[in-house]
Amino acid sequence: MSKKTKVKKSIRLTSMAVLVTGLVVSPVNINTSIEKVNAATNLTVSNVQADSPVISLENGDFETPLVMSSSNYQLFDAGIVPGWETTGSDNLIELQSNNASTTAQSGNQWAELNANQVAALYQDIPTTPGVKVHWQVYHKGRKGTDVALVEFGAPGGTLVQQAEMSDGTATWGLYKGTYTIPEGQTTTRFQFRAVSSTGGASVGNLLDNVQFATGSILTVDGTFSESSIQAKNQVDYQIQAVNSGGMPAANNHFSVQIPNELTYTPGTLSSSDTTITEENYDEATRTLTFTTDSIKKDASVQITIPLTGQIETSSATPDTTVTYNDENFDEEITTVEATDTSVEITSNEVPTIAGDTTTTLQPGDTFDPTSSMTATDKEDGDITSNIQVIDNPVDTSKSGTYTVTYEVTDSDGNKATFTRTVVVTEAPIITGDTETRLNPNETFDDPMSTIQATDKEDGDLTDQVKIISNNVDTSTPGSYEVVYEVTDSDGNKTTFTRSVIVTEAPTISGDTQTDINPNSTFDPTSTMTATDKEDGDITGNIQVVDNPVDTSKPGSYEVTYEVTDSDGNKATFTRTIIVTEAPTITGESETILNPNATFDPMSTMAATDKEDGDITKDIQVISDPIDTSKPGSYEVTYEVTDSDGNKSTFTRTVTITEPPQISGDSETYLSPGTTFDPMSTMTATDKEDGDVTSEIKVTNNPVDTSKPGNYEVTYEVTDSDGNKSTFTRTVIVTEAPIITGDSETRLNPNTDFDPMSTIQATDKEDGDVTSEVKITNNTVDTSKPGTYEVTYEVTDSDGNKSTFTRTVTVTEAPIITGDSETQLNPNANFDPMSTIQATDKEDGDITSTVKITNNTVDTSKPGNYEVTYEVTDSDGNKATFTRTVTVTEAPTITGDSETILNPSAIFDPMSTIQATDKEDGDITSNVKVIDNPVDTLTPGSYEVTYEVTDSDGNKATFTRTVIVTAAPIITGESETILNLNADFDPMSTMKATDKEDGDITQNIQVTNNTVDTSKPGSYLVTYEVTDSDGNISDTFIRTVTVTEAPTITGDSETRLNPNADFDPMSTIQATDKEDGDITSAVKITNNTVDTSKPGNYEVTYEVTDSDGNKATFTRTVTVTEAPVISGDNETHITSEDSFDPMEGITATDEENGDLTKQIKILSNNVDINIPGTYQIVYEVTDSDGNTTTFTRTVVVDSIKQPSEQPKDTTNPPSDRLSGKNEIKENTAEKQLDVKPEEKAALPKTGDQSNASTGLAGLGLFAVGLLAFFRRKK
Repeated sequence: MSKKTKVKKSIRLTSMAVLVTGLVVSPVNINTSIEKVNAATNLTVSNVQADSPVISLENGDFETPLVMSSSNYQLFDAGIVPGWETTGSDNLIELQSNNASTTAQSGNQWAELNANQVAALYQDIPTTPGVKVHWQVYHKGRKGTDVALVEFGAPGGTLVQQAEMSDGTATWGLYKGTYTIPEGQTTTRFQFRAVSSTGGASVGNLLDNVQFATGSILTVDGTFSESSIQAKNQVDYQIQAVNSGGMPAANNHFSVQIPNELTYTPGTLSSSDTTITEENYDEATRTLTFTTDSIKKDASVQITIPLTGQIETSSATPDTTVTYNDENFDEEITTVEATDTSVEITSNEVPTIAGDTTTTLQPGDTFDPTSSMTATDKEDGDITSNIQVIDNPVDTSKSGTYTVTYEVTDSDGNKATFTRTVVVTEAPIITGDTETRLNPNETFDDPMSTIQATDKEDGDLTDQVKIISNNVDTSTPGSYEVVYEVTDSDGNKTTFTRSVIVTEAPTISGDTQTDINPNSTFDPTSTMTATDKEDGDITGNIQVVDNPVDTSKPGSYEVTYEVTDSDGNKATFTRTIIVTEAPTITGESETILNPNATFDPMSTMAATDKEDGDITKDIQVISDPIDTSKPGSYEVTYEVTDSDGNKSTFTRTVTITEPPQISGDSETYLSPGTTFDPMSTMTATDKEDGDVTSEIKVTNNPVDTSKPGNYEVTYEVTDSDGNKSTFTRTVIVTEAPIITGDSETRLNPNTDFDPMSTIQATDKEDGDVTSEVKITNNTVDTSKPGTYEVTYEVTDSDGNKSTFTRTVTVTEAPIITGDSETQLNPNANFDPMSTIQATDKEDGDITSTVKITNNTVDTSKPGNYEVTYEVTDSDGNKATFTRTVTVTEAPTITGDSETILNPSAIFDPMSTIQATDKEDGDITSNVKVIDNPVDTLTPGSYEVTYEVTDSDGNKATFTRTVIVTAAPIITGESETILNLNADFDPMSTMKATDKEDGDITQNIQVTNNTVDTSKPGSYLVTYEVTDSDGNISDTFIRTVTVTEAPTITGDSETRLNPNADFDPMSTIQATDKEDGDITSAVKITNNTVDTSKPGNYEVTYEVTDSDGNKATFTRTVTVTEAPVISGDNETHITSEDSFDPMEGITATDEENGDLTKQIKILSNNVDINIPGTYQIVYEVTDSDGNTTTFTRTVVVDSIKQPSEQPKDTTNPPSDRLSGKNEIKENTAEKQLDVKPEEKAALPKTGDQSNASTGLAGLGLFAVGLLAFFRRKK
C-alpha cells in the first residue's frame, strides 16, 4: 500500500512565520505553535507550543470515587479523591450523585464546595511557563443562589481571581477562560473558594465538568481495509482521529475528498465510537462532509466509509481534512490534514459462457436451452447456475432457424452474453377434420375419415398414418381426442390431434310437484325451462306430450314434457300435479222442530279438512231464514274455507212441524266389535206430549259390529195425536289397524332414545304396516329429567287410522354440592368431605355414598390440587364434582445473609433486603426490622432480624449477621526529598499492621504514584492496604519533592553555509533556580562539527549545579550543501555552427532539486566568427544562499578543406559531444574574486547589525523552505 504524506499546513506555515521572526529578532530557541482559525480574524496563533507537555487536571467531573450511599451524597477523605485537595480542617470532600432534584452536568456525580465548613477546593497542577491553557467550570446553586470564586496562581503565593460564579438552582452556569502560565510558575493552583451560599456554610456551590488543560490535539489517519481491490468491489476507508491534547475536541467537522477512481453511496458511513451527524455528499465536487461528537482527552474515534472501485489505478488516495475546536471554545478553530493511504484498483474480468453454438432439432422435440451450457469466472469459478436465458423464441412445432440469447453475471456485477443458433427441420403434414361432433350413442366407425398425410419429399403418406390414441366413447357425452402419427423417410415425426365431441342432450327443469286448488286454472308451461349446452335457452321448443290434469277432481296427476335440441337430442321431464281436496262440512242435513222451538244453527255442525284437521270454528252461516213460529221447511246454508283457500258449502233443511220429532245421530261410526246401542243419541219430542222418547220404536236394525259394513237403523214414534215420525240412522262398522309397543319407558339422563323401539303396527288387510307408523308428537329431551309423551299414528289402505301414546320418563341424576375452591395455609389440616353433600330427587340425601376418586392434596407443598368426588343413585345415574384446593405459599425474604462493615461505616439495615409473595408480589415495603443491635463504632458480630406478613397472614422471618471489623494501619515517611533523576522506591519506610493479621506490609497497594524524578516538583504517593476481612485502611499520603536541575537554553538547531565559522557557545546560556546564571560552567562534551563537509552534526553540552544536579543539551548543526552545475567542460564549434551557451548546462541542489532555471551567465566572450578559445562563466545560488560557479571553455575552430583536415584521434567528436564533467565547488571564493572589504561585509553567525540584509536573506530562506515542503507534499 503506497502512503501519501500530508503536511499539516496550518502548523508548518505558522512554524515558518515564528522561525523567520525568531531568526530576525532573537537568538533564542524557536517554538512552533498550532494555528487556530478565529471567526473574526481568520488566523490566530495559539501560545501552546507543539513541543510542550500536555497539561490537564485530574477527575474534573468528580466521577471517582463512586457515591455508594442511598442518600445520594457521601463525604470522602481528600486522600481518596483523585486530584482534588481541600483547605477544610476535616480534610473532607463531599461528592453527590444524580437525584430527583439535581442531575450532573457531566456523568453522574458532582462536588459540593460547601461540605461541612467554608473551605476551598483546589488542584496543584504541574505546568510549563508560557503555555496557554483553557479552563472551564459548571456552577450551580443548591438551595438558592450560591456564589464562589475561581482563582489561579502559584501554591503558597497570591491567587488571582479569574471569575465570580453566581447561580441559582435552575440550571448549571458555564464559566470559562484562557490563562497563560506566568514565567517561573511550574506548578499552578486551580482553586474554587465559596463566597456565599443559601442554607448555611455547609450547603451549596455545586461544581462539575471542570477543565484546566492545554488545547486538544487531533491526529488523523486514513487507511484502507485492503491494499488492493478489483473494480466494482467495495473497500472500507477507515478514518481514525486520536486526541492527544488536554481539552476535549468539539465540533469535529470532517471533509473527505473522494478520488475519481472510487465512488461513495450517501448514508453508508458508520462508527461504533461516536454519533455521526450533518452528513452531506456533494456529487459535483466529490466531497463528503460530516460531524462527530466531542472526542475526550486520550480518546479516539473510528469512522468507516464504504467505497467502491470504479476506475483502474495503481493509487487512489482520498484527501481528508478535519476542523475542530476545544470544547466550549468555538472562537479558535484548528485545521488538520490526515495522513492518508491509497488503494490499488485492478481490472475486474468478465465471466465466460461456453456451449453449443448450433443445435439441430426435429419438429416436436423437447428443447432444453440450458443443455451443454456452462459459465466460468476467474474469481467465482463455476457460475453455470447463474446463467439466465434472456431470449428463447424456439418453437419446435414450427420449422425454422431461431436464436437463443444467454447472459450471466458474476459476483462483481460483470455480465457476459452468448448466442446459440437452433435449427428446427421440416416434418411431414397431417390434415383432416380437427373437430368432429357426434350425437350420444352415435357410431364412430371410421376414425380415418378425412385424414390425409403429405411430405415435402415423400409425397402422399396417408397409408403410413398410425392412430396412437383413440378414447372416444359415444355413450358418454364429453370431449375426446384421437391422436395420429406419421414418420417421413428422414425420421421426422408429426402428430395430429382430432377432437371428437359427443354432444349432450338438452335439460328440462321446473317444479317437480305443484299443488293447486280444486277448479283452479292450470298452466302446464308455468315454471318450465329448457337449456342446451350448445343451443342455450330452448324453452320455446318444449312440447307437452301428456296432460291429464282435471282440477275439478282432487287427486295426483302426471304431466309429461319433451324438448329436442339442434343436434336432434331429446329430453323428457315429468311433473306431478296434486289437486287438493276441499274441506268437508258435516251435520244434520235435516232438522225437524216443533213450532217455536229454539234453533241453534251450529248444533251438530262440524267441519274437517284433510290437511288442516278440525276447522269447525271457521264455519260461516251465510243464510238462516228460520222462523220456528211458523211451521214449514227452511234452508240454512253454511260455508267453510281451508288454509289453501278451498271452500265448501252445506245446506241444512229445518222443518217446523206439528207431529213429534225424532232426533239423533244420522250417522254413527263404530269400530269393529264394539257394542252398539240403537237408542243412543235418539230422542223423540212432541209439541203436546213432550218427551216421547220412550215411545220410539226401532223398526229396523240390521247392525252387526262383528262385520264391518254400512247398516241402516229405522225409528218410528207416534204422539198422542197419532202423528207419526220416522228417522233413519246410518251405522258404519269400520276395520282399523293396530299399533303395539311399550306403553311406558324409563331412561337415564343423556341416554340415547329410539322412539321406534318395540313399536309395531298391523292391519287385517294390509298386514305389517310398521313402516307406515308416523310419530306425530315427540318432545323427549334426555338432557332434561321429566315425563314425556310420544304419539304414534298409522293409517291402513282403507283410511282407517289408529293412534298410540307412549309415556317416556327421563330420570334425574343426583347432585353433589360443596365449595368448588378452597384455600389452605401451608401445613393446615384438610378434610376432603367438609362442605360436601349429595342429594337425589328420588333417593333423597345420599351424602354417605359419595366416593373420593382423586385426592392429591399435600398441604406441606404450596400449589393447586384437585379433589374429585362421585356418587351413584338407585337408578344407576352418576354425578361427579371437582374441588380445587390451593395451598398458599408463605412470603420469602431475601438479602445478604452476612454483611461485613468497616468501622464507622454507615449501615442501612434494608440494603439488599427484598420480600416477595407469590400472590402479593413485591412486599418489601412490609418488611419490619424487629431487632437491630448493630453499632459500627464497635467492632464485633451482630444479628439483625426481619419479619414480613402477606395478605393471607403467612409470616416469614430472616436473620442477617453483620460483622464490624477493625481496619489495618499504615505507617511510614510522610515527606521525602529526592534529587533530580534519583531512584525512588515507593515502599521504602512503609509498614502496615492489622489487629488480627499482624504485619501485612507485603499487602500494601500503591494506589497513586505520579513521581517522576526526571521532572522537579511536588508529588503525592497514596497507599492503601486491605486485611483478610476486607477492611481497607485509611489512605496514607506521602509527599515526594524532586529538586530542580539547572537548565541549558540556546538554539536547538543551527544551519551553516559551507566553511562558515562556527562558535559552539553562541546563544548558549545555563541557569539554575538556586545558583542563578551558571553559563560559565557549561561544558561541551561533544562537538564534531566540520563546516568543510556538508552534513548534520550534534554538539552536546552539560552543566552541573551546586547540588550536583546535571543538565544536558543537544544542538543540531546542519552544514548545508552547495548546488552543482553540470555540463561540458570544453566545447568545439565552428563559425558555421549555431551556439546556445545554455545548451547542455544543468544545475541541481540536494534540497531545492533542479535549479537550471536559476543559472546566471556571469561572463561570455564567445565570438563564433573568430576562431579561438573563449570562456563562459555560470553561477547559481540555492535557497540557503550557497553559490556555485562553473567555467566552460569554448573553442571556435577554423574551417578547413576536408582533404586537409587531420584525423583527430585524441578526442573523437562523440567524446566531445557526450563527455561531461561535474564540478562541485565548496566555496564561493574559489569561483569569484571577492574583495577584502566585501568579505568583511558578509554577516557572521549571530550578527544582527545589517537587519535589512538579514530580512532579505531570511525571506529567501523562508521561500526555500516553503518550496521544500511543497516538493515533499
